[in-house]
Amino acid sequence: MWKHYTGRVTGMRLDGDPKVPATRWWNHLYLLLFVWREITILEVPEGAAPFRVGYKDDFGRAKCRTRPVYSRRFAVSHGHEPCTFFAVLYDGTEVPLRIVERTSIDRKPELVPLV
Repeated sequence: MWKHYTGRVTGMRLDGDPKVPATRWWNHLYLLLFVWREITILEVPEGAAPFRVGYKDDFGRAKCRTRPVYSRRFAVSHGHEPCTFFAVLYDGTEVPLRIVERTSIDRKPELVPLV
């Protein structure tokens, strides 16, 4: 589940996938389940887990996942639009992110969760 996030974060901006249609309110679920095939695997520093993952759109609206991530690496999928992803500890401290790889969902390692 994703909830609105009001904390201040910088995050890491990732380009969207120009091969997929633009995201609209009426096609978001369809795109998420069947069209968004490009992912980026991100990593937090050693010892930073557990943390929560969030994103900000181009309008500055932020959402944060309520379920924590316990592994250092996790994957995020790409819509058409660019998006800023971030990771925060329970106290709101932002955790730095590092890009490991941008690939397709078919090549995602089994132990890397898709958030």
